[in-house]
Amino acid sequence: MPPQIVVLSAESVEDGFHARHSARARVYRYFLALKHTAIDRDHSWYVGGFNLDPGLLDQCASMQLGEHDFESFCKSNVDVDHFRCTVEESAWSRQGSTLVYRIKANRFLYGMVRALVGTTVEIARGHRPLEDMQRILLAKDRALAGMSAPAKGLFLEEIIY
Repeated sequence: MPPQIVVLSAESVEDGFHARHSARARVYRYFLALKHTAIDRDHSWYVGGFNLDPGLLDQCASMQLGEHDFESFCKSNVDVDHFRCTVEESAWSRQGSTLVYRIKANRFLYGMVRALVGTTVEIARGHRPLEDMQRILLAKDRALAGMSAPAKGLFLEEIIY
């Protein structure tokens, strides 16, 4: 494995175990940098020039909680049986000059977290009304959602079996 990946523990599993399909939940974090730093530039999306409303970030995150059809927030032409995901946790926090979005769900669609973050940033900047988050969620149309946030800020934090 590459040195960036660290194995913290390992266990024997039953035959038929599948690393992806046997997971009960996953946790992702997305990092938004409010300040340019040499250390974080490759691991976060710099949004320091944006004036983000923390209240709108929180309101968008709370709208994502529960079971929803996230078709509007995934890549087009994905081959899945359905687009429903149950989001258990969705919250923003501040760690120094970094905003951190943490989301935990039973499953994720391809591109889902990046599309949620990109749309949330557009709303928190005042470029879209807050009501757009709910409207986009219900529309099931990727064309209505905002841009996808850059991949460099997204990290898989945990897989729960």
